[in-house]
Amino acid sequence: MLVTTGAATGIHDILAGQSARIHFGAAGDLRCHAVPAQPSIQP
Repeated sequence: MLVTTGAATGIHDILAGQSARIHFGAAGDLRCHAVPAQPSIQP
């Protein structure tokens, strides 16, 4: 199975709090929920 990262479908804006569901038939679903970015401290 090949999965595109947006190269074929385009880029779409998403805001914190929004969600998406991608259905892959018998293989199942991929569900995503956007959250605000958090700063991280690199060692």
